[in-house]
Amino acid sequence: MATQQYPTWLSPWYRLGPVLLPAHRILSRLRSRPPSPGFRVLLFHDIPAERLTRFERLVRYLRDNHGLLTPDECRQWLAGEGNRPTAGREPCLLTFDDGFGSQARAAREVLGPLGISAVFFVCPSLVELDGEAQRQGTAANIFDGRRAAADLPRHARLMS
Repeated sequence: MATQQYPTWLSPWYRLGPVLLPAHRILSRLRSRPPSPGFRVLLFHDIPAERLTRFERLVRYLRDNHGLLTPDECRQWLAGEGNRPTAGREPCLLTFDDGFGSQARAAREVLGPLGISAVFFVCPSLVELDGEAQRQGTAANIFDGRRAAADLPRHARLMS
């Protein structure tokens, strides 16, 4: 299994992460100011079929505990229009990057039945390609050449 390579200037922060993250959580709880009236944007990439159940559990948790924004609600909020969420809740906007076919399946099988909208960012010039040309384009442009086209998993096809 290949290991993730990080720039050398980041490595001290990754080593300090197990200490800094719990300290940050404790200090955040001690703050007396109310949480900011913001929202979170969650970005997903490929969702393989074997992880679809986990994804559904996550989406249900977010919906029930934080609330989910539609793209239109997010636009209105950013424009200073519409209703803000209740205090203590930071709703989420779900977004998907690169247009993998597995995202279409997640939308069809999870988001659709739950009535949840999301934003999908696709690569128009890549989704129009077929077969090997699409695999080559995906490897070169989405994976920035870090993976060869032959090494891409079968489920890494782009949606049409």
